Amino acid sequence: MTDGPLPPIGCTRWRLGESTSNPPEDELFLRKIAEAGFATYVGPVGLLGTENDARDVVVIHRGWGRRWEVTIREAERDVHTAKVTQLPKRVEAAIAWLRGGSLEMVIQLLDKD
Repeated sequence: MTDGPLPPIGCTRWRLGESTSNPPEDELFLRKIAEAGFATYVGPVGLLGTENDARDVVVIHRGWGRRWEVTIREAERDVHTAKVTQLPKRVEAAIAWLRGGSLEMVIQLLDKD
């Protein structure tokens, strides 16, 4: 697993095998991303993310239920934000984005049931 660039201010690097105070779905997302070889981080108030070179994915757990906001970023700029209810199913989209997949393909993966 790569350490990648420094995580955003207020966040800490998450490494495979570490536990967090995040809900199980958040930890599953982090674990799957780390297993794919990408750097991950956790931050305050339900923020987690991953990055690779100029691309990153930021996830914010919204509310007490199963709702997340997933933001796809490139060159430190937001390019797409989606609200999702099945975060573990969106790991494929995050990995595709980090591996250089097209924005159109990633949006389809985020929006699929």
